[in-house]
Order: sequence, then structure tokens, then C-alpha cells
Amino acid sequence: MDLYKRFGKWCVSTCLILLSYGVGLTTAQAIILNYSATINQGTCQISLDKTALHLGTVEMSAMRGSTLVSAQSFTLQIRSCGDYQAGLTPAIKITGEGMTRDGKWLFRSSADSVSQGFGIVLAKSDTIPLYNQASITNGDYLNLTATTDTDVTFFAGIACGSATNCQDANMRPGRVSARIVFDFVYR
Repeated sequence: MDLYKRFGKWCVSTCLILLSYGVGLTTAQAIILNYSATINQGTCQISLDKTALHLGTVEMSAMRGSTLVSAQSFTLQIRSCGDYQAGLTPAIKITGEGMTRDGKWLFRSSADSVSQGFGIVLAKSDTIPLYNQASITNGDYLNLTATTDTDVTFFAGIACGSATNCQDANMRPGRVSARIVFDFVYR
């Protein structure tokens, strides 16, 4: 019995000491900090010198086949280019809804255009282009070769295709609108 008394006293005093320590302890808490980052390939800042290009009012009788009417220029500004990713070609991809008339892509927004048979021809050129010169089609790329700041001049004008297309009975006057997107990409 003497052993029980000694063990009991030891247990009571030890348990009280452990309990007093336990009262001051709190359970450990875990705090999670999530990290995320986006790793970009070298890129460029691109902008246009105009946010809208108004080509004016054109009489339907002034529209001729294989002719670009009311052409106006705008500039794509390419700035602050970073290091390009090796093995890939940096480019500007040009896209926009439209239609092909007589082998020429005419940019045209079906939701905003009221006219029939008319669209916008887009050409990369330093001077007003002729209709038969090369023009931009949906999905074309303008390859970039240097990381220096540069300006690229484009012209946009109204067209209706060949002489046969422009005299088509389905031609209808009204507003023609186009949305053209310039997007920096690698390919």
C-alpha cells in the first residue's frame, strides 16, 4: 500500500504539473500561403494611332469594280519589345470577320453592317495602295524581326470587288463596318 500512496502522490503532482502546462498551450495552426506567377515569353506593347477610322460617306454610284474608295491610313505602333523566345517567330496576327469577293478579302462585320456586297480592304503600305496590290486577309501574320520600336502603316478603303460584283443586283447601300484585331503572337 505504501507503493500505491507514493505512486498516487507522484501521479497527482505530475498530472497537475502537466495539466498546468497544457492549459497554456494552444494547438498548432497551419497557415497556407498560395503562390502563383505567370511566366510570359518576351512581348511587345502594340497600339494604334486611331481607335476608329471613319471612311466618310460614299455615293453608291462612285463605287467601281477593282477600285479602293475613300482609303485612309493608320499606324500600328510596336513598342517596348522584350527578348523573343528562341525558335519561335514573333508576329502580329490580323483577324476580322468578312467575305471574299473576286479573290479579295473584304473585312465586314455582319452584326453592324447594313449594306450588301461592300467591305473594307486592308493593305500594309506607306502610300495609298491600288486595288490590285497585295492586301491583308483574315488570319494573316506580320512577322516581326527586330526588338526595336517600329511603326507600320496600313491603309483601309471601301471596295465591292470586280466590276461584275459591283453591278450585282444584290448590292445594297447602307453602313459598312468592320472590326479588325491586331494581336501579338508567337508562331
